[in-house]
Formats: sequence, structure tokens, C-alpha cells
Amino acid sequence: MYIGKNHLNNNFIFLRCIPNAMYGMAITLSHQGKYEKALEKFQEVLEERERILGDDHRDTVETKRTIVEITAKLLCNS
Repeated sequence: MYIGKNHLNNNFIFLRCIPNAMYGMAITLSHQGKYEKALEKFQEVLEERERILGDDHRDTVETKRTIVEITAKLLCNS
């Protein structure tokens, strides 16, 4: 079975959408003050973005920065 270039590109775009949706969910949890749940979701997003995009991609780096921010909020609130 031949898998054309367009199919691979569409698959890559679909895979990028999943972490983006998860990121949005994590942002919402954070805005609701549910920092522990948000942190869990951001960590899932980070794993997927590292796997799909690599460590140096801007979205991956942004997720790492956000994890640091949420961790700081958790530490300040404890």
C-alpha cells in the first residue's frame, strides 16, 4: 500500500492538533485555579510535543515555560 506525501502531512497536522487541544484544556484548568490538574495535563502535552515536534520546537519550549510557571504557583500556594 502506497502512502502518499499528502497523507503523511495530514497525519502530522492531526497529531499536532491533539497536543494543542490538550494545551487549551490545561490553560483552562489553570485559569480555574486547578493547578495540580493543569500541571498533569501540561506534562502530557510536553511528552507529546517532544515526541512529535522535538525538544527545540517553539511549542515544546512554551510548554516547558508554562510548566515552570504552574509549578511556581503550586509552590507559592502551599
